[in-house]
Amino acid sequence: MLVSELGEEEGGNARYAIDLLWRAGKYADTEKSGEVAPEHVRKAVGSVYSTVRRDEIAALAPHEKLLLLALARRFQQTATAHLSMGDAEESYRIVCEEFDEEPRGHTQLWKYVKRLSNLGVINATISTSGVRGKTTLIGLPRVPASDLENELTGFLTSEVGRI
Repeated sequence: MLVSELGEEEGGNARYAIDLLWRAGKYADTEKSGEVAPEHVRKAVGSVYSTVRRDEIAALAPHEKLLLLALARRFQQTATAHLSMGDAEESYRIVCEEFDEEPRGHTQLWKYVKRLSNLGVINATISTSGVRGKTTLIGLPRVPASDLENELTGFLTSEVGRI
C-alpha cells in the first residue's frame, strides 16, 4: 500500500512505483525477510532521493525532534505504514521520559505533526473507514526510520545532553 501511495504522490507514476517495489524487494532479500515491509520501502525511497535534509532536522524545535524520534522508533517496532495519533503520543511520552523532558499536551503535539507534515518529513491524514472515530494517521514514507533515529539521537544528545 505504501508503494502505491508514493507512486500516486508522484503523479501516478507507475514506473516510479515499480522501481520502489523492486528496490524494496532487494532490501528485503538482503535482510532475508519473507516480505517487503514499510521500512524496506522507506530505504528504497531514501536510495532514490532523500527528502529530509540534515539542516531541516537541525532547525526543528527540541520537542519536534523528540516527537520525530518517537515516531522513528515506533515505525521500527511495527510493520505498519501508518501510526495513529494516540500511538504517536504514547511513544512521545516514553521518549520525553528518557530525555527527562516534560511532555507537551495533545494540541501542541498535533501542531508539531502538522508542521512536520508541511515540511514533508511525515505524512498526516485524517483516518477514513476501518478506524473507530476520527484520528490523525501519521506516515513516515520517505526516510528509513533507522536512519532518522540515528540522526535525531545525535542531535538530541548534544542539545538536551541526556540519553
